[in-house]
Order: sequence, then C-alpha cells, then structure tokens
Amino acid sequence: IISKIKETGPITFADYINIALYDKNYGYYSSGKTRIGKKGDFYTSPHVHSAFGEVIANFILKTKNYLETDNFTVLEIGSGKGYLAYDILNHLETTSDCIDSINYIIIDKNTGDLINELDKFRNKIKIYNNIKEIEQPITGIVISNELFDSLPFHKIVYKNEKLNENYVDFSNGAFNEITAGISDSSITSY
Repeated sequence: IISKIKETGPITFADYINIALYDKNYGYYSSGKTRIGKKGDFYTSPHVHSAFGEVIANFILKTKNYLETDNFTVLEIGSGKGYLAYDILNHLETTSDCIDSINYIIIDKNTGDLINELDKFRNKIKIYNNIKEIEQPITGIVISNELFDSLPFHKIVYKNEKLNENYVDFSNGAFNEITAGISDSSITSY
C-alpha cells in the first residue's frame, strides 16, 4: 500500500481496502494467511456451529417448494472456506429428498481454500471466481454471509455544498485520510 501511494500519490479508500484485502501476495483474504476461527482474528456463525446453515437450509427448502421448480439454484456469494455451503447441503441431504434437484453455486475470489468436507458434494457444486462467469439465468435464491463488510467502497463527504472523497495517504510514518475531489464522475452521477 505504501509503495502504491509513493508511486501514484494518495489512493481512494476503495483502492486501499481492495489492496489490503485482495492483493494476491499480501491481501488479508488472498494471501492464504487469513485466520478465521476461535484462535483467529474473527469468526462467523458458520465457523461456530452448523445450526446457522441448518436454519438457512430450511429457508432454502421452503423457497424451493414455493417456487415449485425442479431446477433450483442456491447462489452463495463470498463463500470463504465453504463452511456454510457444507452445512446447508449436509442438512438438505439428511432431512429432505430434494438434494438431487438443487444446484449450488459458489462465488468467491479465493476458491482454492475450500474445506475438504465439500468434496462430498462436488457433483452438486459449481465454483466460480466471478459472478460474470455464470452464463445461464438461475431460478432460486442468492445468499451471502458477511459479504458487505469485505467490499471496497468509496468514502464520500458532502462539505461546503460540494461532494468530495476521502483518500488514504502515507506521510510521517503513518496512514492518514485526506479529502479531495471525486475520483470518478460516475460517483457524482450516482
């Protein structure tokens, strides 16, 4: 991040978050050094117990029955290691007879770190790095657990009757935020 700022000057907050989380060598989620769980930096419901996935699975089953389709898809965006997918599919397999009519799609930037337990459902799961890779329309449900808190975003400030944007700079050995003009005209349009 410091190298990028030295090279180009202050960067948008969105760029800062994108590098911090997704840089292939140093990003928190992309570097392979993410520590999730009781001894890690944080944990989420699927890392604690299967109950969360079981509740979601019951909702999925009700939704499938409501839509009355034999070709139902669950699209999970931001699957992480796949604990939620495993808990959902495992619960559906053990409590209903609809597992054969459910397709499961995982989308995550880092799909190389999925848990081995998902191998049990490899014939049910399609894995993509980007939603744009899905070529066919789906009938089903989209789920995501804690995705939005890991998305890069622009920090916009309304000051002196004008829109401005916060940027991240590095000086005197520390990161700091500065306010300047909007980085992209589409933000102003929005």
